[in-house]
Amino acid sequence: MLTSLMFIFGLAFLQPLFHPFDRKRIGWLLALLPLSLFLYFYGFYGESTSGILIQESYEWVPILGLRLSFFLDHLSLMFVLLITGIGALILIFSGAYLGDHTDLSHFFAYLLLFMGSMLGLVLANNLILLFIFWELTSFSSYLLIGFHHERKAAREAALQAFVITTLGGLAMLVGVILIGDVVGSYELTDILSQKDTLLSDHRYPLLLCLIAFGCFTKSAQFPFHFWLPGAMQAPTPVSAYLHSATMVNAGIYLMVRLSPALGSTELWFWLLVPIGGFTMVFGAWTALFKTDLKLILAYSTISVLGMLFFQLGLGSGLAINGMMLLLICHALYKAALFMVAGAVDHEQGTREIDQLKGLAKKMPLTALAAVLAAMSYAGLPPLLGFWAKEGLYRSQLEAGWPFLLVGMFANMLLFASALLVGVYPFFRGFRAAKGPVKITEFALYLGPLCLGFLGLWLGLAPGGLVKYLLEPASRFVSSSAGSMLAGDYHLSFELALSLVTYLGGFLLFWYRAGLIKSGRELDVFEVVSPQRLYQQGFLHFKKFAPWLTEHLQNGYLRFYLFVMFSAVLVMEGWAFMLSPTDITLDFSGVRYWEWALTGLIIGASIATLFVRRFLFAILSLSVVGVGVVLIFALYNAPDLAITLALVEAQTLVLLVFLLSHLPRYSAVSGKWVKLRDGLLSAAFGALITGILLKIKNQNLFESISGYFTQNSMDLAHGKNIVNVILVDFRGLDTLGEITVLMVAGIGVFSLIKLKIK
Repeated sequence: MLTSLMFIFGLAFLQPLFHPFDRKRIGWLLALLPLSLFLYFYGFYGESTSGILIQESYEWVPILGLRLSFFLDHLSLMFVLLITGIGALILIFSGAYLGDHTDLSHFFAYLLLFMGSMLGLVLANNLILLFIFWELTSFSSYLLIGFHHERKAAREAALQAFVITTLGGLAMLVGVILIGDVVGSYELTDILSQKDTLLSDHRYPLLLCLIAFGCFTKSAQFPFHFWLPGAMQAPTPVSAYLHSATMVNAGIYLMVRLSPALGSTELWFWLLVPIGGFTMVFGAWTALFKTDLKLILAYSTISVLGMLFFQLGLGSGLAINGMMLLLICHALYKAALFMVAGAVDHEQGTREIDQLKGLAKKMPLTALAAVLAAMSYAGLPPLLGFWAKEGLYRSQLEAGWPFLLVGMFANMLLFASALLVGVYPFFRGFRAAKGPVKITEFALYLGPLCLGFLGLWLGLAPGGLVKYLLEPASRFVSSSAGSMLAGDYHLSFELALSLVTYLGGFLLFWYRAGLIKSGRELDVFEVVSPQRLYQQGFLHFKKFAPWLTEHLQNGYLRFYLFVMFSAVLVMEGWAFMLSPTDITLDFSGVRYWEWALTGLIIGASIATLFVRRFLFAILSLSVVGVGVVLIFALYNAPDLAITLALVEAQTLVLLVFLLSHLPRYSAVSGKWVKLRDGLLSAAFGALITGILLKIKNQNLFESISGYFTQNSMDLAHGKNIVNVILVDFRGLDTLGEITVLMVAGIGVFSLIKLKIK
């Protein structure tokens, strides 16, 4: 699995080498790698329907218990097949859609980086590793959404998506760390077996909310949904990939992956069901009022993502079955319809449905793909979407009528938007359509047709997909998940509900124009909408940043030191107060000369603050240095004493020399500033003293002095242990210090020789 990721990331960096040879077919060439990975992982399709199929682990940071660990089960296999299979078709489509773009190599590099990041995310067994790939998807999507960087709207949309998903990611990181702290491991295989430990911990509500927050931002749940329609500034191949098989599914994947350890609680239900339910209705209703093909599809994606969270929150075996079916069929039809929208835009120059008519005559193969995908989108038989919708209704009926009614209303709205994108532009004005048939480039309709017919084939014969992939994945989430296709669907109550859905959806589509005229769009958040709040907050942040910089980065070194020491004092002081170790003071063994040296150093330090001339201040600092030299000498460290004495002497000479060349300065610190700095210094000194006293009473680590005593003669052939440490055991460290001193000496010499006229 690590090899697969290395191939993907390696190709991202090496693919510019292929462009000069065959630019027109570069998409086909690059698609060979994800297609090969699809076939490789597809080989595990018929493997055991339970347990882990492959597992790899490599040491990463052993001291922290971190490993580069990966594993493949049927849940991750489902996502891997979507990422690689749809990814191969997207690469082929991209080569035709952006074939003439001057930055095509950059685009493919970003897209392959995105693909590799998503693959790593779903294969990772270590939560920290998963988080790294999680953030890589945010970074690579930022590059893809802002690909047309010459447009301000694209840059703003990319930044908006990056800010929202990264904030969610940071919150999620805190949740991940809490999980690791509770369980004692970051390995998913360990975490998933510790459900009782997690649920009984008092931090469970906090860590679940943090994880859910990260997943909601990534998967565009209300009120974080608005970045997804904004991301339509990206090229259409990016939209097709992002909405179907990659980034927006990342949040769904993580919540599903962690559900055996964190799910089946009241908090889980009340987090996912209300937010998912509102999001699925809000997204589907808003899609009904849009006229841009990509925006309609974007809001319908938000709706389906909400539906997935809604089902996961219900948590029953039937609900998980319906969720898995919906996840697969949504990826297929959404990728197909986005590519259809891209092909229409590429050939007709617009995506506005009110300006498109009779396209079935002009683009028959594209129209065929659109109809097949839209039928699955609408939940019509015999497409795979029909089985998904029936599974949703069965689980919602089991949960209760309120859940069923919400689900039916959302599906009616989605049915209407399916007609908008799959029927309206192609068959409206079909008879009046004029002009020759448009010969669309083969790569532009290959992907939509493949995915459209795949949805049809899986709808006609879903047994293999369900038995060997979806049902094992469902059982990972819920042990009560049974057969997905059990029961008589031809005469079932769910089928009657579907007929009501079709009728309601058609009426919504038919009266859509009247709803638009009456202003019934669900935009009740016009004044305080999440997007407006984000924009206002971002605007204020941009104003606050210069103010903060002006006050913090004001050019005064003493202020920088004040801020840093204050921060350290607060944080370390808090930790110091919480530390259980007691401090013991015993002055009975202190000798008179130690008191004298201490008084000398303290007196010289205080004198440095209050003398009025720089020369006296420098001399006072030198007295402090001489006091430290005497301490080293009296405590049997003559080498350190000699070194420090030389440094003090050179420092004194240098400072006196520089002082003689400096202009006279007036006092820059008032009495209150001096008092503030003095109190801070005293508090900081007291804190360091307290920390040293606490450390003295603790045996944090085993002493290493014994090692040097035993091995200095045998390994380094030297009797002077200090010299052996400096020259042999820490030779490179000493060499680095010598280098620093040499560079500093050269700098001092240059300053002395510098003559400024």
